Amino acid sequence: MTLSIMSFLISCTENDRTSIAPSNADPYKEVLLEMGFQEEYIEIVSGGYLVEGDLLYTREVLEPFLQNDETADKHRSICPSGSGFPLNIDNVSNVEFFLDHNTLPTFWIIQLKAAIDEYNALEGTAISMRWRKIMPGTTYDGPNQCLVRAEYNYSTSANAWVQPRPCLSGEIGWELVINLATNSGSPEQRKQISMHEMAHVIGFHHTNTSQGTYISGTCVDDPLSIVHTDGWGSPPVFTTCDVEAFQLAYPD
Repeated sequence: MTLSIMSFLISCTENDRTSIAPSNADPYKEVLLEMGFQEEYIEIVSGGYLVEGDLLYTREVLEPFLQNDETADKHRSICPSGSGFPLNIDNVSNVEFFLDHNTLPTFWIIQLKAAIDEYNALEGTAISMRWRKIMPGTTYDGPNQCLVRAEYNYSTSANAWVQPRPCLSGEIGWELVINLATNSGSPEQRKQISMHEMAHVIGFHHTNTSQGTYISGTCVDDPLSIVHTDGWGSPPVFTTCDVEAFQLAYPD
């Protein structure tokens, strides 16, 4: 399985480096194109750039790649997709999802919790997750903490998306957003979406795209992978290839 990870490697030598952007181009979009994302899958939205339907890259995340210094070189060579991989295992082994009960409908909360249970049932991997309810005064900006909320966003057809944290931090995704303006489907589909997005939160990219780094030892092709871009409607279960990738990326 080509379960890609969000650390697509780009050569950072002077001879091989692609110039960022002409002055009349969108420099942030050019960064995404240089990473290998296809232009038709880059959507400009109010929060930044929605890539492949469910990965929200903010300008803050992309900004370091535009710097003409060693910082930019390091970002390009290690984690140009905006989230270095693997993430810090201490963060992945203690993931905390803060569920915003003020915006999330109960039928979504149920499936988000069910998705967390699926990850915790995995064997041979250090991945461990739990959910917490946001209470007055609660903070959720730790390196292992991810806010989960819902909104009505009619400007995009995306069911949900994840916002990664800045590169090199080793931290899990900053935010997972459920879009209530789209058809949420059946309970199984909501669970599948939750499991898919949670894989992004811990650094995994889409299985069937060229962006990312192939995890040696996993399947070359896995159309039923939980992180496949065409997973809508697939069973909300991890395939054998998914499990192998989780174990290799974050061994117990």
